[in-house]
Amino acid sequence: MNTSGESENDGRSKIFRRVSLWVRRLSPFLLILFALIYYGSYYRSGLNLGGEGGTVAVDAQRIMAGQRPIADVFLGYNVLWFYPVVWLFQIVGPNYIALRIFFFALCTITALLAWRAVWRVTALPLYALGVGILLLCVPGMIFRNYMGLLGVLNILVLLEAWILPHEKPRARLLWIAAAAAALSLTFLIRVDAGFFLLPLHLALILLYSVGPNVSRRIAISAYGLVMTVVLFFLLHMPVYRNAEKRGFGPDFAAQYREIPSMMSNYIRLYVNTKRKPAAEIAPAASSAPAPATTDHETDDIGTRPRPSAGEFLNPRPFPDRLFAIALYLPVPLSVLMLGGAACGFLLALFRSDPDLRMRSLAVLASAGAALAFFPQYYFFRPDLPHLSEFMCPFLVALAIAAWCVAGMRTSSIFTRVLQGCFLALVLIDVFSHVYYSWKRESSGSIAAARHHRHTEFRGQNGVHVLLNTEEARKIRGIYNVIMKYSAPDDYVICYPYSPTVNFMTNRKSYLKNLYVDNATAKARFHDSAVREIQEYRPAVILIDNRPVNQTDASRFSHWAVDTWGFIRQNYRLAGTFGMNEVYVRPDKLKSAQP
Repeated sequence: MNTSGESENDGRSKIFRRVSLWVRRLSPFLLILFALIYYGSYYRSGLNLGGEGGTVAVDAQRIMAGQRPIADVFLGYNVLWFYPVVWLFQIVGPNYIALRIFFFALCTITALLAWRAVWRVTALPLYALGVGILLLCVPGMIFRNYMGLLGVLNILVLLEAWILPHEKPRARLLWIAAAAAALSLTFLIRVDAGFFLLPLHLALILLYSVGPNVSRRIAISAYGLVMTVVLFFLLHMPVYRNAEKRGFGPDFAAQYREIPSMMSNYIRLYVNTKRKPAAEIAPAASSAPAPATTDHETDDIGTRPRPSAGEFLNPRPFPDRLFAIALYLPVPLSVLMLGGAACGFLLALFRSDPDLRMRSLAVLASAGAALAFFPQYYFFRPDLPHLSEFMCPFLVALAIAAWCVAGMRTSSIFTRVLQGCFLALVLIDVFSHVYYSWKRESSGSIAAARHHRHTEFRGQNGVHVLLNTEEARKIRGIYNVIMKYSAPDDYVICYPYSPTVNFMTNRKSYLKNLYVDNATAKARFHDSAVREIQEYRPAVILIDNRPVNQTDASRFSHWAVDTWGFIRQNYRLAGTFGMNEVYVRPDKLKSAQP
């Protein structure tokens, strides 16, 4: 007997277990420390005039001032997207830096949830730590980090509730309640995401009832269904009562009827555009000629054209090619994960293999939860900011799927080749996304600090940021013109979308929806815009003439040429800063003269 070899192996095993235990214990603290250092290095870097931070901040101010969500203020998302910011502003006052810190805190929570999800499935704390760090490095577009948080949160609670083993039965019951609460919370933040996640929750509840100890499993599944309904109403009732009290109850409830109808209409529109010849597909709500379709598909139903799948073959810089890979590779990977996991689950039932069942369902749950956030980036806004927020939960799903596939034991060469191909695709997708995104600040990464931003700019409402020389010249110029020619009770209007201008100058807007573009403008946009300008007489109007949807047709001067002409005729150009034109009401110019 080789006792010395066995004792040596036992010693190594003990050391490995000790190291693993310490990594598991320290990982949450290491992630928090990393987040403090990493986000602390650029939390004041940059100021995006057309960023969602401005919308969240301005809408929160409006709600604080007594305006009704949805009825008076177009939210786009559900009320809990904004209420936490209202509560934050009630404590510290409207403050841009506090708002950024709040969203960085959401990024940190998302990474911690991702770490736990991967660790619980794989029992590899160092592997899970790596996934958490990736999510911290590329957290998704700042001010929209609810998306990544909701995706990863639903992955974790579904795994714990319906898939992973628990030593105590009571623990599973608590996690089932947590899963029901997470689904309800998702509805209260993003109604569409809630509807996409609902079938997954119900499917896992039903699948849990299949297996040994059927009567016990059916009882737990029934408990899960009851908790899903009960917690939905328990969490929604106080919000609905508040909405009724404030006078927007019908508007709040209408979201839950309109979203399914809207989604079915989009699906029907997408199917119809697929069937039509390219020449018959016209750009929505655009009075300008259709953009060239050489580099973009013509069947998009969103607000931004989707790059062609073959762009990574074009003679372009290597990083730019990676975006096409990162954009499209999740599609075949998702098909492989869902298809392989479904086959694995059926095989596990046939063989009565609990480990294979757990692995298969873990992949189904994680991939399914991530795909609830797939339509927005792929169909409606195929750009890096929206891709990066989808990739937060999808990276967790890839990590779980890669571990499951790598752990398969087989003597078949063919199966090993398939394993290798899948793992290679996972690595390519992770590398393409992280390498491309980490160097661009629209993904929420540290790239925000890489533009020589050392010039301080101070505005109203705690806007105290670092900019580079050119950014500071442009933003300070806009700020000075608005502060000079408008009073605190004057209206300042920004077309098509520069909400941060209102926040940094503390000037109000009468627009119910702060965003408009060539794809979302209503048919009588010009008549409505002119009527509002004549009624509210804004002191300053800012026109951002950049191509917001990356086509010339999406420039305000193209699709809203009549409105642009009216503003130029009745207001005076006070300055041009980059692509921003600042127009002032004539009487304001005269009254400001010495």
